[in-house]
Amino acid sequence: MLFSHKGKRKVAVRVAMEHFCTGRISGSYLEFQRGEYTHPWRDDSIYIYDETCAYTGLDRIFRDAIPDYDTYGLTRVTAEDWEKVEKLAAERGGPAAEAVEETHWWTSKTLAEYGFFTICGI
Repeated sequence: MLFSHKGKRKVAVRVAMEHFCTGRISGSYLEFQRGEYTHPWRDDSIYIYDETCAYTGLDRIFRDAIPDYDTYGLTRVTAEDWEKVEKLAAERGGPAAEAVEETHWWTSKTLAEYGFFTICGI
């Protein structure tokens, strides 16, 4: 969830992207959490519906690019891992490349600040 400053108040703003979204969600989503896992459904995470992940081909790219990727568990993703994901997505094109591109604002900031992020499986 992003925050906008309206006067002196901080207002939560939900960002909807084509494949990912922000804000608290319920359902079968993969959560991309900044740094180490703490608890589920954090406001500063981004989410992708598991069926969207499969449809776009991201699940296959994650399995090919990230050692020990676990759709149902916690997976630590380093900058090196994410570079592999970006490269494979660009090579394969289509919805996978679009989905990875739309996360750039979040992944680049998170990797610069923490050096890794955690994918929390469904």
